[in-house]
Amino acid sequence: MNPSIGEHRFWTPLRRWVVLVAYLLALVASTHWPSELKSIQVSYFDKVIHFLAFAVLAWLVAWALRLDKRVSLQTAAVLVFAIAVFAALDEVTQPYVGRQCDPLDWVADLAGAIAGITVFSLQSRKASVT
Repeated sequence: MNPSIGEHRFWTPLRRWVVLVAYLLALVASTHWPSELKSIQVSYFDKVIHFLAFAVLAWLVAWALRLDKRVSLQTAAVLVFAIAVFAALDEVTQPYVGRQCDPLDWVADLAGAIAGITVFSLQSRKASVT
């Protein structure tokens, strides 16, 4: 029998949650650190960063929840909704630390969450077939 995604004796449920919480704390810290580079325009590169950060977050949430079997559409929708709410709260609280609330950042976050859940789902299906 082949192990599931990230399945190893080292990755106990507690350790999975520790990784997820550490990532969440790093994500919140990075998005709420006062920006001193306001005058520098980075174009849309920050959207790529948002996309990747929330794709990793979604993957880690699915992994921490041990969704090692097939991820149902309903489960995926609930996870994406929860991450979308978190992303919205993350965006609307940024002006309190001198950063901008950008709706396009939220769209990139949402797209990343969908991608992360999709990648996890495809990986778990492949792992269960082999």
